[in-house]
Amino acid sequence: MLLGDGMGDTGIGALLIRLRTGRGWTQQRVADEYNALEGRAAKTGKEIGRYEREARIPVPYTRRYLAQVFGIDIGVLDRAVAVSRGRQGGDKAAETVPARPVVPSRSGAMAAADAVM
Repeated sequence: MLLGDGMGDTGIGALLIRLRTGRGWTQQRVADEYNALEGRAAKTGKEIGRYEREARIPVPYTRRYLAQVFGIDIGVLDRAVAVSRGRQGGDKAAETVPARPVVPSRSGAMAAADAVM
């Protein structure tokens, strides 16, 4: 697949859904195909669903196997991830590290609200 096929502005979730449903596969079938390539039972259908909902973004290692599962170039998945991150504001750290409120300590120094003093 090339950018010219209309997928250049598609996020990773929509792209994975399109690739899966175009083959008539279930999320579990995608996970089974992935696991067969990787050689271990690493993915479940629920995890594929998280990628499709963009509750999680597949990391480069995972994208490499997903590209093989669907017989596409990994660059297609990488571009779709970039589109999704762009829509989310592109702050990768915010996806994985929840913000911790900062409050002044008794000494006046700033510390995370859940820090042990």
